[in-house]
Amino acid sequence: MKIISLLIFLFILNLNSFGQSLFFNNLNHTNWISTSKISDSIILKSPQIPLSKLIYPKDSIKENVIIWAFKDSILTILEFNHQLKTETILYEYLYEVIPEKGYLKIATKNDLMFFYEVGITSSGNYAILLKH
Repeated sequence: MKIISLLIFLFILNLNSFGQSLFFNNLNHTNWISTSKISDSIILKSPQIPLSKLIYPKDSIKENVIIWAFKDSILTILEFNHQLKTETILYEYLYEVIPEKGYLKIATKNDLMFFYEVGITSSGNYAILLKH
């Protein structure tokens, strides 16, 4: 019984690592969406931030969302207005992937640094950033 429990635990741990690999390997030049408002203080206080990969054209979005655009070590957070089809830049941060630890480091212009562990993902399209 102990061996079976250990095998199940190792299998689940392996799935989580696979999901993290999908997230980190494909992060650069991807856009993710969140439906909750974002700010430095929310990032500082929030224990978790759920994200969904933007896989459809922005014109198909039916609600206002926050877009997390990762490109060349710069994370741009934009507010997308679905009625006007406009984007407004809210924040720009530097980001760094630390894959061996499963962390995403986000640094603000005020030298604040936030470390997130990537939670369980589903086929690479859903992630939850867990404050570390």
